[in-house]
Amino acid sequence: MIQELRRYSIMPGRMPDMHLRMRDTLLPMFEQLNVPRPQIIWSSCDDVFSWILAWESYEQRQAGWSRVYPAWHKIKMSLGDQEFVTQTELTLIQPWLQMPSFQRVKQGSCETAWHVRPHISHVGRFREACLETVFAGFQKAGATSVAGFDMLFGPLPQMLILVSWPDPQLRQAASALSAPHIERCRGASGDLTAPALVSERSEFLDRAGYL
Repeated sequence: MIQELRRYSIMPGRMPDMHLRMRDTLLPMFEQLNVPRPQIIWSSCDDVFSWILAWESYEQRQAGWSRVYPAWHKIKMSLGDQEFVTQTELTLIQPWLQMPSFQRVKQGSCETAWHVRPHISHVGRFREACLETVFAGFQKAGATSVAGFDMLFGPLPQMLILVSWPDPQLRQAASALSAPHIERCRGASGDLTAPALVSERSEFLDRAGYL
């Protein structure tokens, strides 16, 4: 099983159109072409539309997209609308332990994504710190699940931490509660001289309600 993370940059003001495209056109097309239904779909305040697909194998993925691209091209040409996706990023991600179910606890369930590039000398230490302290800190702050992933393409090493929350209010309030655990992870350098993290950033991801 492999997971594919796709991120689309959307023109300002056109995110509702992207959701309509996914709900009314892409999801029915995926079903017709025997492409897996996305496990999760998000949008963020910086106009990024993200989603994760699970494939049985790399060969299944290649065959699936070979069916999708020509079909989507025909549909897109018939619509004649201005393209509002300005950039596409995709990568495969490997869960550290297991893929979260993204179970909806209640309406408004959402995620925080922590994108991290640990120093190559600290990959093992960073993962250990997350599994031993940071994940527990998020859960103590009210997270319903926490999962870590290795990015398999792009600048490496790079990791993604997905934290699920029952609602945006708790997600916002939990930021301060989680800070000490994250700071401990940033300093997980032992006796090595290099900084633990080369770069990091966090983003709030809001789930699409139609999936």
